[in-house]
Amino acid sequence: MIGGIALESCAVMPSIVIKEKQTVIEVPKSTFADSKILRVKTMFLDYDVLLVKESEEVYQAIYLRCSHQDQPLSVMSDGLTCNSHGSRFDFKGQVIKEPAIEPLTRFKTENSANLIKIHIDEKI
Repeated sequence: MIGGIALESCAVMPSIVIKEKQTVIEVPKSTFADSKILRVKTMFLDYDVLLVKESEEVYQAIYLRCSHQDQPLSVMSDGLTCNSHGSRFDFKGQVIKEPAIEPLTRFKTENSANLIKIHIDEKI
């Protein structure tokens, strides 16, 4: 559940693809539609970024790479899961089940009138 909205396990998660290398990824707020999450796929990062809308003002950008052994993460209705070793994380990137002990990498976000900017060169 994200922000009071349950995700359907068979629902297609909205996504956006960024082809050109950028240090700031601009995502139109309209891309979210009815969803609270958006997968940002790039041609220049090794893993996708999950953009989570907590409110109209607060967005989290989480790098979908497990902090345990650099494996890709799956997005589930109750958080993020590493299928390789079973680590689990919440939608803020905090560990909720080991073997991972470090939180996930998050990128700085900037909220403007119609865009969310993800600063992939600024980790928080």
